[in-house]
Amino acid sequence: MEPYRKGTLAPPRLAPEDYKTEHDLVELFALAHEQGIVTTKEAGARWIPRLHLSTLVEAGYLERVGRGVYRFALWPWSTAERLDAAVALRPGGVFGLLTAAYLHGLLAHEPPAVWLCLEAGRRVPWVEGFALEVVHARGGVPEGDVEVVEAPEAPQARTALEAKKAHEAWKAHAAHEGPTAPIGRSGPARPPRTTRRGPRAARAYRVTSRARTVVDLFRFRRRVPEEVAVEAIRAYLEQGHDRAALERTASQHRARTLLSPHLRRYTT
Repeated sequence: MEPYRKGTLAPPRLAPEDYKTEHDLVELFALAHEQGIVTTKEAGARWIPRLHLSTLVEAGYLERVGRGVYRFALWPWSTAERLDAAVALRPGGVFGLLTAAYLHGLLAHEPPAVWLCLEAGRRVPWVEGFALEVVHARGGVPEGDVEVVEAPEAPQARTALEAKKAHEAWKAHAAHEGPTAPIGRSGPARPPRTTRRGPRAARAYRVTSRARTVVDLFRFRRRVPEEVAVEAIRAYLEQGHDRAALERTASQHRARTLLSPHLRRYTT
């Protein structure tokens, strides 16, 4: 397989021995481009051998993020891709603390790491490409403290520019290299569906509720800077969220004394 050349976004130039190999590799390339994150489970569901994932990694089109999880390597990391990778590595996890606060709009800046709440006893996954902070909760996070939110999307201009660059790169690649059709197939090379990438559909993620998030930021004060927790509780109250729910959640987790000074300070 031809390795990735910097400045090109075209699918790899293949020289397969049979049609299925090329078809599987192009389909895997398209899947990774469209989703950003692809897993061995998803490849297996399409009857694509796992070996093809390693082939695309060696060619520079994919990079391994963790066990059984791969990422399309030609785009920069996005918030949604980091969240997707964390979910793929530990299904059933709940995003909490700084990540939940950012998704709820309680923090102005995206945290440098993804914060994930796991049930006590579950192993911390090996991750490469982004920082992952894990907090263990005995019995997991109760469903009453879990909400579903959507990740912020990439700007329309960025995704449109990506699609334009990919399409132009593919046309230049096809004009220079010629048709890439396997034996038994004729006609000019067609750009794959990945070159028509538009704004990705919003995806929903399980995160701790706003009240639980603010309380946890104070509870884990050894791992979370105090100014971050203060910013979150101020935003929570200024945005008009349920103060009673915050006080009730703080009492349930024995954190009322930690929040009381700030509740009095930001009384409306």
